Amino acid sequence: MAREGLRTLVVAKKCLSEEQYQDFESRYNQAKLSIHDRTLKVAAVVESLERELELLCLTGVEDQLQADVRPTLELLRNAGIKVCLRYYEHEFVELACQCPAVVCCRCSPTQKAQIVTLLQQHTSNRTCAIGDGGNDVSMIQAADCGIGIEGK
Repeated sequence: MAREGLRTLVVAKKCLSEEQYQDFESRYNQAKLSIHDRTLKVAAVVESLERELELLCLTGVEDQLQADVRPTLELLRNAGIKVCLRYYEHEFVELACQCPAVVCCRCSPTQKAQIVTLLQQHTSNRTCAIGDGGNDVSMIQAADCGIGIEGK
């Protein structure tokens, strides 16, 4: 997926007690007032909050890569050089399999169908794909349950 230019966005939530929130707010404000390494300290406080989140959904959005980025990445891979995007592809699958729903927008018809297929291959869940246009046909056909709705 990353090779195709998909950028992922993870949507999650965390409920805090009043005490947990007060602790976070105190540490955050203290980090913001720091004279040395302010950015690192603020990031550390925020990162401490980003643990044990309830995963709500994951989106895949197509980004337009700059000219020659895709062939350059392919050349690097062919030369045996590992590229970060490969890691994110596996992370996408891992996260998507934990989500109750995966929403894809601005993806090619092939990418939409690939996402459905990935979910089928990595989970025992049945898939349902809902689309409202001709570019959704391959995704709808790939799903266990495909729903086509009339768009405007």
